[in-house]
Amino acid sequence: MFNMYTKMATALGAFALLFSTGAWAQCADGEIAVDYVIPTTLYASEVSWQLNDAAGNNLFSGLAGEAGTWCLAAGDYTFIGADSFGDGWDGQNATFTWNGLTTEVTVAADVASIVLAVSADIPGCTDPAAANYDEGATVDDGSCCLDNIITINTFDSFGDGWSFGSGGAWGGFILNGDSTEITGSAESFDLCLPEGCYTAQISLGAYGEEASWQAVDAAGNVINSGSGFGRGGTTFAAAFFFFAGSDACVVAGCND
Repeated sequence: MFNMYTKMATALGAFALLFSTGAWAQCADGEIAVDYVIPTTLYASEVSWQLNDAAGNNLFSGLAGEAGTWCLAAGDYTFIGADSFGDGWDGQNATFTWNGLTTEVTVAADVASIVLAVSADIPGCTDPAAANYDEGATVDDGSCCLDNIITINTFDSFGDGWSFGSGGAWGGFILNGDSTEITGSAESFDLCLPEGCYTAQISLGAYGEEASWQAVDAAGNVINSGSGFGRGGTTFAAAFFFFAGSDACVVAGCND
């Protein structure tokens, strides 16, 4: 029976989980809350990690499948992840988040490290004239867009992205020579573009029938969308048309 004791135990357990993962954790004045997540791998017993300060002193250490919050003073810290067997963490990342900034590291062999430059600064666009102005940002990170922001959303129904690893075929989005590889089930990235019409190249390494994509303006309107086709290991390529700003550059008519 789900009695009052069970309800209280459940509530206390949920509270403990929130606190341990930093959702309700409180840091002292002058300290910065850094949320961390260490992945659970297929061979968790091989995983270990530690966090050192700038002088090399070990502050924290642990194993696979851990998450929580470090309360740190501003400064540089080195995270070191290790795999005792030497074959890495199954492609999974350890993630660290503070002030809206997320940093990741992957252990691909026996050891990998990353320097976390922990700061109270909040990076973002500080120019009110920009389309992506962030009123909460305290330091300009060079991301301001004074043109039109177009968001490209990509999808893969199987969840393994557009590249075909075993065949070595690359899959992604290409515009004006700049390419973005699509590696997951759903990804989004922003383009800052002057008003005009654009044609991007869609490249699918294999299994084109799993892929779809769309271009969306800053107001959330879908400008254009598309999807791939094919069977199995067949590669697929397509031109993807969209516009930025007004549609004055569009020439409508029959193009079949």
